Amino acid sequence: MNEQEALLFPLPDVVWFPHTMLPLYVFEPRYRALVADALRKKMPVAVVKYKPGWETQDTRRPDVCFTATFGAISQHEKFSDGRYHILLKGEHRCRILEDTLSPRGYRRAWIEVEDFFDDLSERQEEKFRRMLIARMQRYVTEDMMSLAQDMAYLRVRDLETMLCLIAQHLKLDPEYKQNLLELEGVSDLYYEVLGMYNSLLRPLNMPKLIKPFEFVYDAQN
Repeated sequence: MNEQEALLFPLPDVVWFPHTMLPLYVFEPRYRALVADALRKKMPVAVVKYKPGWETQDTRRPDVCFTATFGAISQHEKFSDGRYHILLKGEHRCRILEDTLSPRGYRRAWIEVEDFFDDLSERQEEKFRRMLIARMQRYVTEDMMSLAQDMAYLRVRDLETMLCLIAQHLKLDPEYKQNLLELEGVSDLYYEVLGMYNSLLRPLNMPKLIKPFEFVYDAQN
């Protein structure tokens, strides 16, 4: 098993996917301490969603989901009063094995890397990737420009990263997003994300279309 320690950043309605960027504004003292320690010790940060009903539990350690994403702080800005703006870069999906409360008030966890199972052949993955690119080139909407920017910034080529970025940016119920994060294989994620993406493009829900973005790699490349 690939186990390691990470600093735990629980949030009520945020689901973070691997291979994506997550900006956070950090103002609570315990999470300021978490950021300071993560930067000083070069520790990974795992972002996890609270389980439903967390509002009635101990505010120091409400129950969290078992599946999360961890990564590193790639950029940060510290303000004079101790607050931070940080940008996290997701590395892997993980399973939280156990967690404890640190003396500084935040939670530390033992995690195990648990990536999506690669259940596609190279030929299948290329087929799905081209189908997804064709769909995105035709139906990129105004409210998904940040998705386009992230794909350009990360120079995305592989199917799993594309799917994670779409899942991250779609405006979905957090519980449904958590279900996506917990899927077993890349093919499961593909069919779920594609189905949800298509449903959001029905005429009654479709915002004003913008011209297809140019940076998505041509299917011939």
